Amino acid sequence: MNVFNNTPKKKISQPILAVCGPDPLKVLASTKTIVENARFAVIDVSKIETVAGLIKKKLESGLAEPETSFGITGSYEKDVQLIFLENAVNFSFWPDYGRPKWQVSVSGGWYSLVNCFVRAIKDGQPILDASYLAHLTIPAGRQIFKGDDGGEIPMLKARVINLREAGRVLNQRYDGQFANVLSEAEYDAVSIAKLLRRNLKSFRDSSVHKDSEVIFHKRAQICAFDLAAAVYKHCGKKLSRLDQLTAFADYRLPQILRAEGLIVYSPSLERTVDHSKLIASGSLRELEIRSATVWAVELLRQELKIYSAGEIDNALWLLSQGREDMKPYHRTRTICY
Repeated sequence: MNVFNNTPKKKISQPILAVCGPDPLKVLASTKTIVENARFAVIDVSKIETVAGLIKKKLESGLAEPETSFGITGSYEKDVQLIFLENAVNFSFWPDYGRPKWQVSVSGGWYSLVNCFVRAIKDGQPILDASYLAHLTIPAGRQIFKGDDGGEIPMLKARVINLREAGRVLNQRYDGQFANVLSEAEYDAVSIAKLLRRNLKSFRDSSVHKDSEVIFHKRAQICAFDLAAAVYKHCGKKLSRLDQLTAFADYRLPQILRAEGLIVYSPSLERTVDHSKLIASGSLRELEIRSATVWAVELLRQELKIYSAGEIDNALWLLSQGREDMKPYHRTRTICY
């Protein structure tokens, strides 16, 4: 491997990658070669123990309650419908360079998205109705996602298209209710992710590099993970195979992993990211950033032993919120994350 030196005196300690356990979605297997031959984003194995300590401390202190994370309604069918739809449009919240940040009720990013759904439900909009969503218009979508200052959410049209697809598929296959997806999947996290990937084009998240598929399926996996709390709260059921999901590779996780030194960028990638220049979706640089994220979390999982990749991902994401000392996240316009 052509491992670069970030400083004249430091050589990056590279990990030995091994898939230790089931990999039913083939995320680890398909990203392994990308990490092993990285040119732009590498994992510094010497930082694993330190970062693992931060994650352990965060997980032991407790994570956010579902009501804060998703805007729970109190009804099982409505809650799982809400979580599915939130994840259908869970991507690309950052503003174009020089533009104001989109936010709703002070918060930005995911929490602003949740606030949009909470607001729509409170205002009596049929945001959870599959038939309504199947014919959602751009003006209606603009109203649903309107920012505090009247500003427009990034990629509004793509979000409307995703919600239309969600409504159409729910009506055609599941009698309008995502709860029926859970039944079909037999409350199995991997099966939920596979059903999302198979039935909804918008949940497919993979690229081709040198004739090989590189798989992430970020939103399909995080949707399954997010559903677990609501299912347990209402039904007392634990989703099976949650521990077989991988990290949900987005733009905030590599940002904090880079801040902690676990992921190191080449000088050229540093310049691109730090100057907020766009990185093309499916490009080698983007694939390396996301693959390094997946494997950094997997190595942390192997170090910590008692936590799943999803729990570690969640802890890292929460640790990234509100931190002002981090360098910028990479910018790729995509519906994948």
